[in-house]
Amino acid sequence: MVLIGGTIGSIYSGLVTPTEAAAVGCVLAIVIAVFWGEFSVAILWRALQTTVRVCGNILFIVYAAFLFSYAISYAGVGEQITQFLVNLKLSKLEFFIALFVLYTVLGCLVESLGMIVVTVPLLYPVLVRYGIDPIWFGVILVLFIEMGQISPPIGINLFVIQSIWTGKLSDVVAGTIPFHLIMFVLLGLLVIFPEIAMWLPSQVTAVP
Repeated sequence: MVLIGGTIGSIYSGLVTPTEAAAVGCVLAIVIAVFWGEFSVAILWRALQTTVRVCGNILFIVYAAFLFSYAISYAGVGEQITQFLVNLKLSKLEFFIALFVLYTVLGCLVESLGMIVVTVPLLYPVLVRYGIDPIWFGVILVLFIEMGQISPPIGINLFVIQSIWTGKLSDVVAGTIPFHLIMFVLLGLLVIFPEIAMWLPSQVTAVP
């Protein structure tokens, strides 16, 4: 509770950035180990070695995904898929479902920033035509992307988790089911009650 409260609490209180919160978490972990657990130079050294191994695995996966994403973008796959979707001239509900399929597929092939850069400029005029609020769509887009990143067979986050765990990839995939269900419920709520995403922005007053 101390570790979670210190890291997450420091972010939401505005005291630190997420990157700085990582350092806060490291310091708190050492303090907790000293007072409530076991701590020694040997334990710290083993923890540092494990950290280097885990981070190395994750960075290698992210770098490989970046190269693959660059190749996909260079080949124009994202633009072609998006343009095909635009040319279908779907209803608003059909367009929403098609977007879900699009980002689920792209999430298995392209990292999140690449998806945003490739698709949003092409989709924005269509959003305006359908009368979709850009802020609401931004929230939906984040959910779409995160669902794509944990969707089998090659969602990048599946392999990141697999790299720091000793279990099978099938177990990792099975473990994503509750998160998919929660995100589906949240998507449904955001579609039925868009005020959930729009309430906070509506409270911000324009600065003269």
